Amino acid sequence: MGMLVNGHWTEEDQRLQNGVFVRAASTCGIEITEECLQSIVDEPGRFILFASYSCGWSHRVMLARIFKQVEDLVPLYIIGGKRMQGYPMNNNEIFRLPNTQIDIVYLHQLYSLHDKQYTGRATIPILWDSLTKTIVCNESSVLLRALNRLNYKNNTPNFYPVHLQDEIDRWNKNIYENLSNAVYRVGFSIDIEEKARCVLEIEKFLMSIEDHFGEYSFLVGEQLTEADLCIFPTLIRFDICYYALFKCSTAPLSSYKNIMSYARRIYQMPGVAQSVNFDVMYNASKENDIGDGVIILAAPYVDWNVN
Repeated sequence: MGMLVNGHWTEEDQRLQNGVFVRAASTCGIEITEECLQSIVDEPGRFILFASYSCGWSHRVMLARIFKQVEDLVPLYIIGGKRMQGYPMNNNEIFRLPNTQIDIVYLHQLYSLHDKQYTGRATIPILWDSLTKTIVCNESSVLLRALNRLNYKNNTPNFYPVHLQDEIDRWNKNIYENLSNAVYRVGFSIDIEEKARCVLEIEKFLMSIEDHFGEYSFLVGEQLTEADLCIFPTLIRFDICYYALFKCSTAPLSSYKNIMSYARRIYQMPGVAQSVNFDVMYNASKENDIGDGVIILAAPYVDWNVN
């Protein structure tokens, strides 16, 4: 997939270590200050969220933006197109950065504007400061917490209430290790034993949450929390991408009655369906080199609009 080295694009790829997929840590913005949050409120449109329909990490931040009702404060720009030097900004056409006279084509050029000597992968989501021309943050978990702290409108949900934080943190850790990152460890790793081990972890986790949703409406008690925002993007992509293309499970998600009921309930919440584009999800996943080259082309049909 390529990366930047000292600000220059290279086809070098450091995702695999000894045949095993290892996700690189995000490198921009380990925290978002209260001063920055206040600027988001005081200067609508200055800070821009760059995301992609294909990216589950982007998707959970998009969901937070919807539920916190900050669309008029933080414009969303969906990037996409056939990948040539990583993510293209606008289907490999010239893209004029908002509030500037700067034209770019690829996402990695945004990173080079931020830091001329940047080394690392050019990932999304990105919260971009169009005034200073810098990346405020490219870590989805940090962006989730920051958007949650924006009390711009009354009666928006608190996704990380104090009395539930320990439980939410435990769920987030399990979701990342056993599902959201595990599907990529299956899809991209070339070590057969690693793939098999991850498939077992994923299926064990799916069975555990199938039981959980037989008793509870959400992951943490009876309210939508950050943990739900973290798991939903993987669930909505599971059958069309991770099952059909990455072969992350021996059974589709649609065979889990309770999980599907839960995922459909979130999908049908106001604004959520508009954050989903199944064609982009499938085509972007199909573009990837997923290790053994064997692709299952027929994804199970799922009707997300039924109860």
